[in-house]
Amino acid sequence: MPNNLYDMIYEHYVQVKQDYGFSNNIFVFGGQVPVSDQILRRRFDSYAQKAGVKKIRIHDFRHSHASLLINKGQNILIVSKRLGHSNITQTLNTYSHLMPNMQLEIVGALNIDIK
Repeated sequence: MPNNLYDMIYEHYVQVKQDYGFSNNIFVFGGQVPVSDQILRRRFDSYAQKAGVKKIRIHDFRHSHASLLINKGQNILIVSKRLGHSNITQTLNTYSHLMPNMQLEIVGALNIDIK
């Protein structure tokens, strides 16, 4: 039984690899073709209704993903590359409001005990 999302996706990947054989054209979700936007939207709407949560746009998953990574202290340059931004400025302009405590963290890192 997987412990986390990564393990769950990896197990699915291994199963798809066994079922279809390895190819660079195999998608983790969908097999040999990616899941269509309509199927993704229908499933998402159904699951959101069952969970009793607000429906959001599919694109908002991208923002949630980036926000979660930044809030967990991941490197902003890596997040920027993961999002496919042409430069880090685009990422900083979009997500810098999520990093208000970074100045305090930097000062804390420089705080040295003097004995």
